Amino acid sequence: MEKKKKQTLIGLFNKYDTTNRGSISEEQLFNLLNKHGYEFSKSTVENIIGYHTTSDTINLKTFLEINDTLVNCHYLFMSADSKNRHKEYVTHNELFKAFKAGNFDFSKKNFKVIFDLVDDNNDNKCQFEEFVYLYLLISGVKLIFTIEDQDESGTLNIDEFLNFMPKLGIRIRKNEARQIFNQMDSNNDGQFSLTEVITLIMKLQNMDY
Repeated sequence: MEKKKKQTLIGLFNKYDTTNRGSISEEQLFNLLNKHGYEFSKSTVENIIGYHTTSDTINLKTFLEINDTLVNCHYLFMSADSKNRHKEYVTHNELFKAFKAGNFDFSKKNFKVIFDLVDDNNDNKCQFEEFVYLYLLISGVKLIFTIEDQDESGTLNIDEFLNFMPKLGIRIRKNEARQIFNQMDSNNDGQFSLTEVITLIMKLQNMDY
């Protein structure tokens, strides 16, 4: 990061750090982001914070990391926008190409499954806020998935899956996890692909786990 840009961000952080404790609250970050061009809901801001820290407050280091993530999201989103819509929306095909360029290895078919879960009105469009949600979810799941894939097969077996679930903050009994595994194992090969895991997490977010 350029020194001048970093100093500007530090100054912005200090402006919102009204208690001079070296941290800001979720509410303060929400106000900061929306005042500076990000029209995010509070749930999106919660997701952004949760991706970067487990703390209830955001220190300067985390704030700078959040900025880097949003800059990267903005770059990928704008690079996908082949029609220069100025951050209005991108289509499924445009988004697929952007994620491929960002080293996310999905087939078109698998990515369509993921895309359809955020395309609630089936208009084949993804707004920037939805894109940020997808980016954070896919990046976070992919990181833990890679760690838990101990045999480096590119999939999780049932034992790896049972270790994987709690690390995503999903607390369920083993027998329930086995049932979910069997239900979501779409090709019945006894293995869970990254796409199947991401699809599962998106669905579970609408449940009580």
